[in-house]
Amino acid sequence: MVFKVSLTANCDDVFLAWDPGQDIPGCIGFAIQRKLNGQVSFLENRVGFKDGAAPNPAPSTDYPFQRLTWMDHGVNRGDKVAYRVSARVGTQGQLRDGPGSGWTDEITLTPECGDVQAYFNRGLILSQFMGRMMKENGWKAGDIKAHARMVNDKVRNFLAGELRLALLKMLDDAITDRKITLHAALFELTDGELVDKLKQIGNRLNIVLANGAVKKSGEDENTEAREILKQAGVNVIDRMCAPSFLGHNKFVVMSKNGREVAVWTGSANWQPTGLCTQANNAVLITNASLARCYMDAWMRLSKAGNKKGGDLTAGNMIEPPEVHKLKNGSYAFAQFTSVPQSAPQPIDIAELRDLIDGARQSLLFAMFMPGADIFNAAVGRGREIFVRGVANTFPQTGGDTSRVNVDLVDNGQRGSGFQLEVVEPEGIEHPFSSWAEEVTRRQFNAIGHAIIHSKVLVIDVFGKNPTVVTGSHNFSKTASKANDENFVVISGNPALAQAYAVNVLGLYDHYRWRKYVYECEKANKQPWSHLSEDPDWLRKYRASPDRKALLEMLGI
Repeated sequence: MVFKVSLTANCDDVFLAWDPGQDIPGCIGFAIQRKLNGQVSFLENRVGFKDGAAPNPAPSTDYPFQRLTWMDHGVNRGDKVAYRVSARVGTQGQLRDGPGSGWTDEITLTPECGDVQAYFNRGLILSQFMGRMMKENGWKAGDIKAHARMVNDKVRNFLAGELRLALLKMLDDAITDRKITLHAALFELTDGELVDKLKQIGNRLNIVLANGAVKKSGEDENTEAREILKQAGVNVIDRMCAPSFLGHNKFVVMSKNGREVAVWTGSANWQPTGLCTQANNAVLITNASLARCYMDAWMRLSKAGNKKGGDLTAGNMIEPPEVHKLKNGSYAFAQFTSVPQSAPQPIDIAELRDLIDGARQSLLFAMFMPGADIFNAAVGRGREIFVRGVANTFPQTGGDTSRVNVDLVDNGQRGSGFQLEVVEPEGIEHPFSSWAEEVTRRQFNAIGHAIIHSKVLVIDVFGKNPTVVTGSHNFSKTASKANDENFVVISGNPALAQAYAVNVLGLYDHYRWRKYVYECEKANKQPWSHLSEDPDWLRKYRASPDRKALLEMLGI
């Protein structure tokens, strides 16, 4: 028997997968042992053997995991971890160790992926950890939004995670080192903590600041921040373009001694909900050539006033885009919008389609409001390769499009005909067994309009040329034709692709489970709620084409 274990990590999560190589007689599940910074313990499981019997977690030696994957959220940046997985055989109360793996190699959790750093928040409001916290404190959904605004609040800091810490470090570096200047292009700027940091940079800070997603000309979501920064001597360039179109960028160029050195970009708006209540990501890329490319885009924006077109749009029309060499043979290029809508596809949409069509092994995605052409192209690849993804708002061709929903796409059973399942998972509305009531999609309206806000493609994560696409661009015609947007494509960096894969797979698993619960309740069925005492679970689990495809993609 060859017992294989795979570890994939980002800055504060580890995705663990294993395959025992064959069915194990009498196996009731698996215990996971973790060596965390030299301390050895067993991971705990909240699911017990009897319905409702596990209000508190127990070691996985007693409540083994009846699955072959696990996302370990109990680790943090800088931790050194290794794992060992062992089958538990026998019956409840009389379990013993069966076959198992050795210890994996030790890994260190870090955002560092060569000259790219990858950061993510923990913006999962529809979750058990938030459901239990709300119950303990008697909070309603709107209270979460209030806590997200409170500087040094433990809920805010937890939800914002490493993304917030990285933003603060970037700004603190600029505050203390007077050789550093920043040039930013921002959409929404309402977070008090971030505004206070920006104010301290003073005249070494330059911002093209849009007016957010307002509905009437003359309105400005960023009025308070705009005034504070101008009074602090910041060079604020007003771009009051909404509602005609959106100045939707969220990038910052860092220069030192007058030379561009790095660029920050991603999906997170600089507001409490962007930091805390939505799933978001960002990258910090230390590369002078790419930073100059973003600086050129900033200069075009700074001269455009409140308009688009003209020199701004013409300058975005770089075909083919300039390719920038990164460390270890990796490379990157950036695309900015709006761009001319030339036939048959504008250059940004064509680039995205080429990347999707060129995937050879896998395609993972997290999207906010994708266009139908890009979305359908992505999920359509499920006929040929491994595809998993989550989208906040599914592109509609008709009917009611006003609802905000989270749609999860599953490529179904590869090899037995293409099956596309589009689902709308909810938070857990009614407590059952050991699961607590959560915020639902309907209740989330009291917090914000975006649950998944990332705009991410991860292509061939374990292939020959792993690629990550991220930025502000929503992969839509509106982003291409109307808005100020950017995305960066980074290829040949396996560590970066794996970091993003962990994030996307975590989102996928999270909402897939909630979809299952939601569908059970709709059908008047009891959701799966406790461990099976039938060892045949493992044979059925390993026989699932869906799970086989995941393990195959992971290389185990």
